[in-house]
Amino acid sequence: MFLFILKIQGAFQVCIKKFIIKWLVKLSGKITGYRTIKFVISHSTLILGKMSFLELYNSILRTSIISYEALPYPVQKVRFEKGMVITDYGQIEKSIYFLNSGIVEMAIKSYMSEKIIDFFYENDMLTSLTSFLTQQPSDVQMIALMDCEAEMISHEDLMNAYNNSFEANKLGRIVLEHAYLNKARREKDFLTLTAEERYAEMFRTHAKYISNIPVNKIAKYLGIHPESLSRIRSKINS
Repeated sequence: MFLFILKIQGAFQVCIKKFIIKWLVKLSGKITGYRTIKFVISHSTLILGKMSFLELYNSILRTSIISYEALPYPVQKVRFEKGMVITDYGQIEKSIYFLNSGIVEMAIKSYMSEKIIDFFYENDMLTSLTSFLTQQPSDVQMIALMDCEAEMISHEDLMNAYNNSFEANKLGRIVLEHAYLNKARREKDFLTLTAEERYAEMFRTHAKYISNIPVNKIAKYLGIHPESLSRIRSKINS
């Protein structure tokens, strides 16, 4: 299986700039060369502020729907307590989530250890995408790092909408196209930037969330030891 990470992180800045220049270009992802899949849409709170899925839908498709009942699929509100497993290893993914508040960690098991692939924040969309698309067991795990509120769309409802709604298909296409672009950017960053540069970018785009993520988890995400991260943080803060 391949790790397919879609994230429109800070990306929604590029999203709206590019729809206000042509929509998203930051759906952080790994589409090939990895083992599983994550799907995220994140936008710039500086531009849009906290939003609902309905507002996201209207922003991307340039529609003016005012009621959830008018969407091509049902959207259900859900809550996850801190530490709750949202999607577990081996579980078949049945839902896509739009995160209204909180932080979610996505991890994958390697042959030696568990690695953190990414973190999701408010206004991100997330799912174990490979599992969601194939309906095969997930090889990623998603855990709430703090109490979270989200909006959920089921696999069955989304597939039905694809059969009947042009807008649902358009939204899916846009997300996947920009997921690939962001996947290329993310892999390039991993290969060309130092851990310090990657942490600086993380701090620049998500500074208000970092204090809620344990240092050892950030270090694991960056692929370094916690002691190395402490030195990087001291250098950046000095």
